[in-house]
Amino acid sequence: NDASTMPLRDDGRFDLILAAETTYTPESAKDTAELLGRHLRVNTGVGLVATKRYYFGVGGGADAFRQAAASVVVKAGLPGEEVGCE
Repeated sequence: NDASTMPLRDDGRFDLILAAETTYTPESAKDTAELLGRHLRVNTGVGLVATKRYYFGVGGGADAFRQAAASVVVKAGLPGEEVGCE
């Protein structure tokens, strides 16, 4: 089944979003943070982003994602830290 034909929830928000290797540049980190902010269910949605601490030569990674997430009011932390979306 093609994911592009799958119906979205009525409100376009989800309980869980998984992402991997989506924060390799500062721009892609910002795009990922904005997507999570737009599509995670408010107060209860969880986004799990697998990323390297730093992508050499392109500038993205965990720190770039945290900075981007702070700018779109998405809480971001390391495993074991309490995180969520406001």
